[in-house]
Parts: sequence; C-alpha cells; structure tokens
Amino acid sequence: AFTDGVLRPHRWELLDELGMVWDVADARFQHGLIAARAYFEEYGTLCAPRDAVMDGFAVGQWLENLRKGVMAVTEERDRALREIDEHWKPEWAVSWQRRYATLAYLLHGEDGTPNVPPGVRVNGIDVGTWLQRQTSPAGWAHLVAGQRELLERLGITAAPTPTAGAADGAAHGEAPAPVPGLEDMDNFERGLTAARQYLAREGHLKVPRKHEEVLHPANEDGTESEDRTPVAVRLGVWTSNQKARRAQLAPARRQALADLGFAWAR
Repeated sequence: AFTDGVLRPHRWELLDELGMVWDVADARFQHGLIAARAYFEEYGTLCAPRDAVMDGFAVGQWLENLRKGVMAVTEERDRALREIDEHWKPEWAVSWQRRYATLAYLLHGEDGTPNVPPGVRVNGIDVGTWLQRQTSPAGWAHLVAGQRELLERLGITAAPTPTAGAADGAAHGEAPAPVPGLEDMDNFERGLTAARQYLAREGHLKVPRKHEEVLHPANEDGTESEDRTPVAVRLGVWTSNQKARRAQLAPARRQALADLGFAWAR
C-alpha cells in the first residue's frame, strides 16, 4: 500500500511511530552513514581502508562500494557524504587522501612551517617519508591542482630543486627508493635490502640493536605503491642473528653480506 501510494496518512503515522522501515536500501544507507560519521570523527577522513570496521559495521567496504557504483549514490546521498567529508570520493587515489588526512591530523593545531622527517609514523603510516615524496620536485610535479591545494592548506609547498653542489650531501635523510618485488622476498632478502638501504643513508653498517628499517614496496613501473603496506625490518636484530649464525649460512648468502661490507662475514 505504501509503494502504491494508497496508505492512509494516519496509518502511515502509526506505523512510522512503531519504527516501520519504509525503504530497506535507504535504511542500510543511513546505518552506513552513522558508521561513516563515527569513522570520520576518529580518523578525519572517509577514505577508509577496505577492511575498516566501525562499531561492528564494515564501513571501509561500504564506502568502497559507493565509490565504485556497486551501490546507488543519489544526489541526496552524495550531499550527505560530502557534509561529512568533501573528499569522500576524491579525483585522485583514495590511499593518497588517507595519507593526507593522517598528516593533517598530525599537524592539527601546529603553527609555522611543518617539519615531519622520514620515519614519523601515525596509525602505522610513515607520513614523514610520504610527505617527502610529495614535496620533492618530481613528486610535486606529479600532483594535480587539488592535491597541491590541500597540502598548501597545511603550509606545505614543493621543496626547492637541489643544486648540483648539494646533491652529494642529499643522501642523508633522503626518502629511500621503493623496493621492487618486496612482497616475494624471504626474511634474509628483506634484511639484506634493508641493510643496503641503511648503508646508503648512514654511510656505515653499525646498526643499533633496536633499529627498524622501513622498506617501501614498488609498483611494476618502479614507483612507490600506495596500496601496499610498507615493511618494517628489525635490522638491528637481523644483523645480530646473521653474525651469530654466520657459520651456518649458505656460501652465497655469506658472500652477499661480505660484499655489502660486513667484515665478520668474510
């Protein structure tokens, strides 16, 4: 009767007071909207990872379905989502927007030029390294106007192009290159890659026992993957373990360690 438009007003009011669900799809959307609002209040973005759950609701998958058109997004629904987060469906990668929101959360309330060095992590995201990549001359040139505008709101602009004379001293603190094939590496290969990265940055292999080296996965074209999680290698522990077990290492692995510069592997 309701869908046919013949339900009398007083009966509609009585059923509505009892909690009658008139539109199942709309009820599901409203449920998702409540979870989305709660997620935004905690993380400052609706660009949630796919596996995000809020109050028992799979809000990450729900938002992804909306962005991909799996679920209908009317003008009214889009407006409701934009009232929470104007960038719920960004023109650029969702992962980029998520990292930006994490950076904005970190810098909230701070004055002056932001200083977020590589290695600063928030919610498991190395926002320092990510920011350095965005502000590098190549990274900044790759951004669209909307992304640059968001960064500029935080007081962030492109880093100056290094001069030829400064290039030799730029390695220390420079964002490490992404690592191809990281997901397929075994523990030894990851450790060796981390040691190589540490050596390139620090100029030595005297790794502190508690040090962790973060490796960033690369796409097939060599660019950093924003959809894959960086890997933290406990390089100090790994180095100690290789040294303690050097007599049991395969000759090829021991040679690789020696070639890198570990004197005890020779």
